Amino acid sequence: MESQKDKYMIDINFIRDILLLPLLEGTLVTVKSIVLSIPLGLILGILIAVGRVYGNKFISSICAIYVFFFRGTPLLVQLFILYYGLSSIGVFLYPSPGIFNFFSNVLST
Repeated sequence: MESQKDKYMIDINFIRDILLLPLLEGTLVTVKSIVLSIPLGLILGILIAVGRVYGNKFISSICAIYVFFFRGTPLLVQLFILYYGLSSIGVFLYPSPGIFNFFSNVLST
């Protein structure tokens, strides 16, 4: 008969055999996205800042509209626009299971 103490024991084999590999894969994807997004964001931010400060009126206005849009919309709305809006102009993103689960969970709540 299983005691109350044994009922709440952590199964190390389950963690090692089932959970460890997906967690390590997710960590690798996270590190790759960080390594890619930080330099791209820095370069884009510098270009927009220079365009806004030193550009002519047209360039400065375009940069201001870009900043206004991305600062003023929630990240979830930006993800919806990216994922669903691009398909209306012919750009199709093939969903990974994580993205599919994310959007189906968001839409179901």
